Amino acid sequence: MKITTLSLLLLSAVCAHSATVAVSRGGLGVVALTSNNEALSTGGYYIAVGSFTTVPTVTNTPESVLAAVGAFNEFASATSSTTGATVGTVTGSFTGGFSNAALYNGKEIFIMVGNGNSKANSTDFAILKGSTAWNFTADVSAADSIAVILRDVTSFDAVAGTEVDVADPAAKDQVQLWTAIPEVSSSVLVGLFGLGLMSRRRR
Repeated sequence: MKITTLSLLLLSAVCAHSATVAVSRGGLGVVALTSNNEALSTGGYYIAVGSFTTVPTVTNTPESVLAAVGAFNEFASATSSTTGATVGTVTGSFTGGFSNAALYNGKEIFIMVGNGNSKANSTDFAILKGSTAWNFTADVSAADSIAVILRDVTSFDAVAGTEVDVADPAAKDQVQLWTAIPEVSSSVLVGLFGLGLMSRRRR
């Protein structure tokens, strides 16, 4: 009985092995900005790595951005640093869980950035991929570390968001996020106003 218990403990220790995707900056790195061109350093912001079952084509409309965010298979996420040399840049260390490793094994790595301190609190998003593809290993549950170097000077493509390659060699390149919150249309506002008048008349 003791031998069986020991075997199970050893097996669980092997299965608990985990991979870390290390996103580091090369050169000056890449800075993320909101859709209003504001820096994301205050309060921290959401960065995640993951993949897609089917890579979406995203247009700069809230509905399209939201659909892509919803289809993103998140490997792991973090809230960025608000101080130090990497502040404002797309960097981080992401150690994932493996409840469904098949979502990631051998697939292309994507980075998603949100303007809030979590996905739920974000209203603007960008999704990046490597201009030379970044990939998860064939078996992420057996991997140690997967390196992604996000450089200025066009090392990435924006699936969602606007990539800005800054001409100044002393400046960081940028990715500007797209809004994912649809504006309330004027027809909806008129309808709500009408309902308000009707409720007042009934009183």
